[in-house]
Amino acid sequence: MTRNQPNQGQLHCTNAYAQRADELVPWTHDRLVIRVDRFGEYVAQDLIGQAYTRRDGTTDVYKDIWTSFARLSDARIIRHFRAENRQDLIGLHFADADNQGKSGALDIDQHGQDAVRAEANLTAALAWYRRLVSLGFQPLLTNSNGAGGYHLRLLLASCIDAARLHHFMKELCSDHLKYGLDKRPEWFPKQEDVRRCEKRLGNWLRLPGKHHSRLYWSEVWDGFRWLSGDDAIDYMLDLAGDDPDLIPEVAPAPSASPAASTPPGHASSQGFRGGNLSAFIASRLRYYPNLSLGQGRDDVGYRLACFLVRDLKLQDDIALLWLERWDANNRPPKGADRLRQIIQSAHVYGQSAYGSGRPSQETPRRDKRGHYTLHATGEMEI
Repeated sequence: MTRNQPNQGQLHCTNAYAQRADELVPWTHDRLVIRVDRFGEYVAQDLIGQAYTRRDGTTDVYKDIWTSFARLSDARIIRHFRAENRQDLIGLHFADADNQGKSGALDIDQHGQDAVRAEANLTAALAWYRRLVSLGFQPLLTNSNGAGGYHLRLLLASCIDAARLHHFMKELCSDHLKYGLDKRPEWFPKQEDVRRCEKRLGNWLRLPGKHHSRLYWSEVWDGFRWLSGDDAIDYMLDLAGDDPDLIPEVAPAPSASPAASTPPGHASSQGFRGGNLSAFIASRLRYYPNLSLGQGRDDVGYRLACFLVRDLKLQDDIALLWLERWDANNRPPKGADRLRQIIQSAHVYGQSAYGSGRPSQETPRRDKRGHYTLHATGEMEI
């Protein structure tokens, strides 16, 4: 067993999680709980597949999980950490009814005994962990099932728009093929805006602790080795939550209200008045037409890339999200690899000064709604 390989036979942590459940409750509320009116539960094994009748008279069968509409109490969280059966376990959602979130996650899943896949999962999990650390985060990486599955969580000190977390976690694992994974792991929040979901809930992920089908309790990666028992819990309790401003701006939902229009090629800060930066960029996309093969898609993409990475001085990965949104309606799309080349061309050959299209560069001040006020130029959501 290498120092990077978790202990696949680790079975002895139940007392640590159970005995310290009271300590884990406030940490869970501070770092992971975003809503207390809904949470995920695992159904008892003997009920799965059994028929039941709803209050409205309709019938269904019990699945392996469901969403509880009970209030999430401290006692229910303690029950999770002291779990003896699968029905004791719970999971938490990633966005509240106003689409605010304070954590993101990757579920790097492993089913069955596949040593090659397990090794690829570990390689990817450690690479994405290191990438988050390099960006200034202190993430939480846990071995979720003792058989090659991992949960990588990003924990924030306060809430932000869940759309930013959604896009950031999606982009984080976009290079999954490089690590031998045939598809991206699940990322959370899964939805850009849960208010557009039928039940306005989104998806949930199991809390650290006991696995739902194996006699296994989560181990924690500290950057050098895997920790179990009290050491793992001590490490988790020390995670204070990261600065939300480390999460970059991202593309808004398609229904975002457009800001004041601006002539093509001119990024006037007046476009920000009364709106936010994401809505402003969305309104500008109308000036970059979608074209077919041979009609000049590269030229249009280059102009859009210059606007994003030079005029607005967006990070390359965020500019790529906007370019992909534009490119999706081309016939055929250029694809992410070509878009990255276009971004590099914008850096090398673009003429406008970096940040020349942004509003005032004065230090923004956060108002009571959590927005940053940029003086005369209006508000920009960061």
